Amino acid sequence: MSDYVLSGPEWANETVTWYFSGPSGFLPEISGAFSRWDGVISLDFVQVVSSSVADIVVSFEYIDGAYNTL
Repeated sequence: MSDYVLSGPEWANETVTWYFSGPSGFLPEISGAFSRWDGVISLDFVQVVSSSVADIVVSFEYIDGAYNTL
């Protein structure tokens, strides 16, 4: 790793908020992913109840066009 230098934008503080909008069956997976990241980096990921106050919004949207075509 000594050949690499990490630089660029950083989070303004150590707490990053996230919001999930999608099928509730996926929430355990999304929450678990943030928990795993939380355990290995120096940021705290906190779920919030509104997308308007979230730093990260995870959602499921349809991307298909008319007649299920892209």
